[in-house]
Amino acid sequence: MRLLLLFVLSAFLAFSCVVDPARAEPVLELRLGGVLGIVGTPLDVTLTTDLDGPWPEAVAVVEVRGPGRPSAGGTDWPVVARVEEALGEPSGRVEAVLALPPEGLEVPGAYLVQGEIRAADGRVIRAVAWMGRVAADAPTLDLAVVWPVVSGVHRDTAGVFLDDVVQKAVVPRADAEGSLYGLFSVIDRFSSWRMTMAVEPLFLAQLRDVADGYSEADGAGGVREVGPDEQSAEFGAQAITTFRHVASLTNVQVIPGPYAMPALPVLASEGWDDGWEQMQLGKAELQTTLQIAEIPDAAYPPDLDMTTDSLRAFSAASIDYVVVRAEVARDLAEPIGGARHPVRAQDRENNRLTLVFVDEELRQAMAPPWDPGRFAAVLASVAADTSSSGPLVAAPADEYALAPTAYVEALGRLLTETPWIRTRTLEDVVKGAPPETRPIFLSRYGGYVDGLVASSFMEGLREAHAAVEALDTATDSDRAPLEHLRRLLFQAESRYWFAAGVDPAVANLGLAYVESIKAAVADEFDKVDVAGDKSVIVVGRDGEVPIAVVNQAGYPIDVRIILSGEGAEFPDGDVLDVTLGVQENIFSVPVTVSADSVELKVDVSAGGSVVDSETIRVRSIAILPVVAWVVAIVSIVVLIGWAALRLR
Repeated sequence: MRLLLLFVLSAFLAFSCVVDPARAEPVLELRLGGVLGIVGTPLDVTLTTDLDGPWPEAVAVVEVRGPGRPSAGGTDWPVVARVEEALGEPSGRVEAVLALPPEGLEVPGAYLVQGEIRAADGRVIRAVAWMGRVAADAPTLDLAVVWPVVSGVHRDTAGVFLDDVVQKAVVPRADAEGSLYGLFSVIDRFSSWRMTMAVEPLFLAQLRDVADGYSEADGAGGVREVGPDEQSAEFGAQAITTFRHVASLTNVQVIPGPYAMPALPVLASEGWDDGWEQMQLGKAELQTTLQIAEIPDAAYPPDLDMTTDSLRAFSAASIDYVVVRAEVARDLAEPIGGARHPVRAQDRENNRLTLVFVDEELRQAMAPPWDPGRFAAVLASVAADTSSSGPLVAAPADEYALAPTAYVEALGRLLTETPWIRTRTLEDVVKGAPPETRPIFLSRYGGYVDGLVASSFMEGLREAHAAVEALDTATDSDRAPLEHLRRLLFQAESRYWFAAGVDPAVANLGLAYVESIKAAVADEFDKVDVAGDKSVIVVGRDGEVPIAVVNQAGYPIDVRIILSGEGAEFPDGDVLDVTLGVQENIFSVPVTVSADSVELKVDVSAGGSVVDSETIRVRSIAILPVVAWVVAIVSIVVLIGWAALRLR
């Protein structure tokens, strides 16, 4: 009996697993005849769904609410247009086209369209979509769209690729997930679309690695070598060639970000000058890899953020203008009457930079779920706002979020087919609306990280940064691995490690960079060793102690030798600043001892860090007994010599 019950229960559960998906609630799809239109024109709305069975006395209803600003939500706006249509008792595939009359859609602005299908038994499915309406005589709107090409770090400290993000990016198919060719194909299709591409230089460096042949984790704890003649490497070389072609187009402006896209306000708040170095390296990487003839004078700040302290990172790197969030304008010392015109800003040291502000509503429209209708609605609401003027700039809310090709294509069609929209590059915006020459002080401070993971990461990063600085202070030799360590440090400083919603595995890779840097510097300093005799005899209380320091680093290192010991004094000082040559270096240190046996401690520091310590025992022999023994020995020698002469 028990076996029978178990069989019946198992059969019921199995049947439920098969049947439940078929009973899943149907999903309603809402399509508009146009997401951006002229006021006073009708609108066709198509509702499509697959019903899970008969819906008695079903009705299709479309309501339009507005106008307003999309950031306000729209669900509680007044209904300005409504239409419904009886569907009878539909079952299975349903497609209803409802025509909204022009009445109610006569005011320019953004509208929220809600469609639903209801049944007499209370079942209902809904969908919403944004659209915009503009006046027939809408003024021309200058619009600059900035597309970030940013991927983050996908190699470990040894250069081994741990995932296939970069490899997917070079697959030469526009419909391939994560491929650059989605954006490339849209640029090719809409050649009149003037746009700006903001490129992460580290991404270009990883592209070059793929093209040259690379190492990748095989998923089983090993490493697989990919030769330059294998398909993925050939795809990488082809992608770089295509990227160079896109960068040479007259309708495309390409600008760099700092090398590994660090959070510049964080670096500045720590007092580090790495932001400037990363910006310089970023410019060089962009020019070299994409073969851009002109030196870039524009840049993309990571997270579109800017503070007073981080402004220098761009100004000192000869960057003239950057694109930033609109909220940065609120921290200018003087009101500017809107954030649609570029502004010249300065810091306390008189570093100057032109700020081009991104529209916040457009920024939020360029984010998942990637709705072109919301983008169109924002454009309509901006066009309807006669209180502000000037060029409009749009950029995604998150540079690490890759926009689907369909979304980019929809924007390309919208912007190139709308006669009152004129697309622009950032360069066009600055030239067309130049800022006033008098700069305004930027009073914006920050650079603090939130959360336990980010705070812990910053603690390790501070230690890694101090280690690299110590080695840099200790030597200027080209043979020192400073360039390699600085590139690792720049990658460790990437915002990628503590961006919102980061995967724990990504954060762990960032920590691995930090630990690798500290270990590499420690290995270099471990090559410095206090060697030689650990016991020295001096006659009397004054003498010289030889100190041997071996340097096996292979390049000169500046060190400080610090001497100490109870009962010991150093007439020439207890600190020696010396340069260690390769291999053994011997230094004689005058010393005065006050006891027969003194322990002399020798500390060797480089860059402010102690790299080795040793203790030398100094033994003192009284001078009178020594003189007596010397006299006795000399006398004996003389006596023996005299006796020998007498015997002859």
